[in-house]
Amino acid sequence: MKRINDYFTSNTSATSAKKNCTQFDAVENINSSPSGSCNFELTTEKVFSKEPSFSIDTYKLQLEDADCETKKTRENDSSDDDHDNYSDITSNLDYINTSSDDIDDCESEDAIDEASDITSVPTSSQSVKIVKQVPGPNDISQTLDDGPKQPRLVCYPKTKFGKRMRHFSSKWFDSYNWLEYSIIDNSAFCFPCRFFAKNKDKPIFISVGFKNWKNALDQNSGLRKHNNSEEHMISNTMWMSYLDMKKLGNLSVASLINEGHKKLVLENQNYIKMIGRTFLYTAIQGIAQRGDNEEESCANRGNFIELLNLIGDISDKFKSKSKTLPNNAKYTSPQIQNEMFTIFNKMIRNKIIDELQKCQYFSIIVDETKDITKVEQLSVILRYYLDGIVYERFMGFKAAQSLTASSLFQYIKEILSIHNVDILKCVAQTYDGASVMSGKNNGVQALFRQEVPRLYMYTATIIGLIL
Repeated sequence: MKRINDYFTSNTSATSAKKNCTQFDAVENINSSPSGSCNFELTTEKVFSKEPSFSIDTYKLQLEDADCETKKTRENDSSDDDHDNYSDITSNLDYINTSSDDIDDCESEDAIDEASDITSVPTSSQSVKIVKQVPGPNDISQTLDDGPKQPRLVCYPKTKFGKRMRHFSSKWFDSYNWLEYSIIDNSAFCFPCRFFAKNKDKPIFISVGFKNWKNALDQNSGLRKHNNSEEHMISNTMWMSYLDMKKLGNLSVASLINEGHKKLVLENQNYIKMIGRTFLYTAIQGIAQRGDNEEESCANRGNFIELLNLIGDISDKFKSKSKTLPNNAKYTSPQIQNEMFTIFNKMIRNKIIDELQKCQYFSIIVDETKDITKVEQLSVILRYYLDGIVYERFMGFKAAQSLTASSLFQYIKEILSIHNVDILKCVAQTYDGASVMSGKNNGVQALFRQEVPRLYMYTATIIGLIL
């Protein structure tokens, strides 16, 4: 600006003396720049006249006005920058307490990050990144890499329960590595559930915080109940998978969920296999499955429970899985044991039926006897030859409400029909010497031979003579 004024001042007399003078029009072009400076361009236009058509004082006033406008522009820019810096600093300090609804107020789309635990310090020309925080107070973990916050204080705040004062204990950190404690809220949280739980319907250990210190170690409530819950075990498995994947350097949310689910399914399968092997062992040995009393206080809880306890002493994984499962999901109750026996029964019968389908012939052995309730039980055994080996397979009992020959014959046909056994393949039948079974005209064997004429009948008396 000073140079332009000097230029006009030094050339005033020379300009006035010329008839044909060159008129200078000062054109002000203000270009915004980071520094706030202004650029001036001088353009010339030749004007042919007798007298000069401009005044130097006029141009001085115009340039002084332009200088004032430039200063005002700089002051406004500086004030705006200071205001933006102050706003950025204030927003940056308060971003933790900002709710998730404020995300829509960001001026820049790039300012919104999909990650829930990443923040950045903004510059004066950027918007503050407002990120939704994980549930819980601010003095516990905010990202997965923070790990559980476990402050070990000399004294924790006490709360009155009834007539006694109770408080949080740092010893619980040793028993539950997932446990977090908030000094601000005086409450406990679950680290993996806060980050990995899909179902947020139970917010006690996720966002609200647990502080019922009286029932903290109860079997059916508090820390133990949460530790044994299925939702927690899934979240904890995903956390362990996250740590493993982080060590390998290949981390993705999809892989975490997939690996965590696979690991949990494999653990459940191995647990069920061990239960099934125990059932199979007792069945092969022909020993009783259950005892008179299966309560934990009982010294002898039966063969099945005691065998599982023995396996737990040998296998730490089985013992840990058994302890973490709730009581209604351990597959050790009498009802579950009966269901398991039914499943094994069907599997064995299907195997026998498959073998019978491969055989051309078979024989049948039938007998009846009273059980402890004085009810006649009809037992049916099939004898067949396959691959050079003779097999005798027990097909089951049938309660005989009637002991007539026709009724007993219908019971036998019913058992064969249930197992899809073709009666026409039967070539021999064996009974005891009772007339209702072995009678020549009205016995079961006679009714059987009416449908299968080629049947040969063996009686127990003949077998006794042979032996």
